[in-house]
Amino acid sequence: MVYANYKSAIDVFEGGSHIRTVPGYSETATAGIFCTYPAAFMSKTGQFFSEFIASTLLMFLIYAINDGGNIGAGPLAPLALFFIIFGIGCCFGWETGYAINLARDFGPRLVSYMIGYGHEVWAAGNYYFWYVLQPLDRPVQAFGVRRMISAESRNKYCTMRCEASTKGGT
Repeated sequence: MVYANYKSAIDVFEGGSHIRTVPGYSETATAGIFCTYPAAFMSKTGQFFSEFIASTLLMFLIYAINDGGNIGAGPLAPLALFFIIFGIGCCFGWETGYAINLARDFGPRLVSYMIGYGHEVWAAGNYYFWYVLQPLDRPVQAFGVRRMISAESRNKYCTMRCEASTKGGT
């Protein structure tokens, strides 16, 4: 719908009705309207870690605001989630457009490819798109981190440590 609404404006900006370009390939690229592309200065390593940190933070903080063993956000969870996503966007959006989630980037990228932006939607930014796929394992990592620092785990650790020191002291 966005493309249909802005098709005439994109035609004028790109320089013709059948010209569609991707950031990094043209000064008048419009593909960034639909999906994320990294800034020109980003290295492959920087792209990876930007997406790695942002997506891990998102998953970890979602677990944290819903953790009943800690304070949690309770009924304010939607507001907390808004501030989390807003904060991640402010911190990481400039570098890679903060895809932070495959679902947020893959659909629009696929449609961009289908409406004529070509293979460059997958190849732009040294094949940046494939770094967006790496958050698929972030929920598992975030869950592991959450388990390590959750209140329940801390209590078990403290109990085990106290029992061990009691046994060793007698």
